[in-house]
Amino acid sequence: MAGVQSSFSVAAQAAEAVSELVAQLRAGARGGKVAGGFIQSSVTHDLAAVATALQVALPGVPFVGVTSCQGLGSDRGLAPAGPGLSALWLIGDDVQFQVAATRRPEVTGAGAALVSGLAPRTAGNRFALFHATPGNEERLLSELVPALGSAIPLLGGTAADDDLSGKWGVFASGGFSTGTGAVVAVVDWPGRVSASMQSTAMVTPQRGLVTRASGRTLFEIDGRPAAQVYNQWIGGGLGRQLRDGGNILNDTTLQPLGVHRVERGIGSYVLIHPESMVAETGAMTTFKEIHVGEEVWLMKASRAGFIGRPASVVERLMIDTRLPASQVLGAYLVYCAGCRLTVDDGTSLMLAGFRGAVGHVPFITAYFFGEQGCSVPNGPAEHGNLMTGALLLGT
Repeated sequence: MAGVQSSFSVAAQAAEAVSELVAQLRAGARGGKVAGGFIQSSVTHDLAAVATALQVALPGVPFVGVTSCQGLGSDRGLAPAGPGLSALWLIGDDVQFQVAATRRPEVTGAGAALVSGLAPRTAGNRFALFHATPGNEERLLSELVPALGSAIPLLGGTAADDDLSGKWGVFASGGFSTGTGAVVAVVDWPGRVSASMQSTAMVTPQRGLVTRASGRTLFEIDGRPAAQVYNQWIGGGLGRQLRDGGNILNDTTLQPLGVHRVERGIGSYVLIHPESMVAETGAMTTFKEIHVGEEVWLMKASRAGFIGRPASVVERLMIDTRLPASQVLGAYLVYCAGCRLTVDDGTSLMLAGFRGAVGHVPFITAYFFGEQGCSVPNGPAEHGNLMTGALLLGT
């Protein structure tokens, strides 16, 4: 029978942290075959050292890893800042765990190549966990999802660091680690799999049509400078940045933009976090690509909503997929770094709420600079900001 185990360490040295993770794993696995692991690290650890130590301690066990912003969480504890290493291990002879990685996410075809050499699916339910460093998530997904199959549940988080200084990274078994790249684990799980990504933010009446955009730069909404339109929508609070330009991240976390997604009559919103205003052009840069012809809405969020969101996301997921908490064996929570920084000392309440919803099962979470998943049932996975994703592994 398949099982799930978590490991957690706040040891300062990579070798000691890995040793603690492996000791906890062996105690919980009780001799069961370790099929693979999802690893999360603070940026204080040397990722190459972590990957090497894991490979030495667990030869032949595949894994993927990613860095987090200012802390980690799990059912075993909370590391609010500083050194941290956590893992979610999948146990069982009937679990197939495959890993792929690239150091060139900007190359055309890199996303499809990540899943090009997969072994055939076993009798289990297939899902994917995806991590990339910031900047190429949309293009990677546009290639990866069709190659993997749009019906395969995918969840992911963009690598983060503590201060946007570029210390993020991803790593994987085989000695792989990089500050620019992507990793994916494709798993055949013998039990049930449920995954979803949601915002739970409230939509407002303010909306407009994107009339000029390029990549992650939004130039015009309804033919007017996007920064001007956005500032008007929120009541004029960003007059200085509109005039002089500059970063608006902290001012927009609770007032993001949203794009509507609908599949089979069920709708949801994927959020877009505005990053800066450009005085010369009146444009706004964001952390998600926006396309001409899309309709964007002003959304409203709250600190209390961020705290309660993981619990509400997993409760809705269990209802929608008819997977009761009594049948959940483990969970992976994807949580936005912007939400984490806004919640701040409420992070422990957020994790307690999630634990109450998912049950007393192993889980881990990190705080990401972008989230990937599907916000509507049976729709394709996409990249978003300020989102919360959950993966539930059942019996």
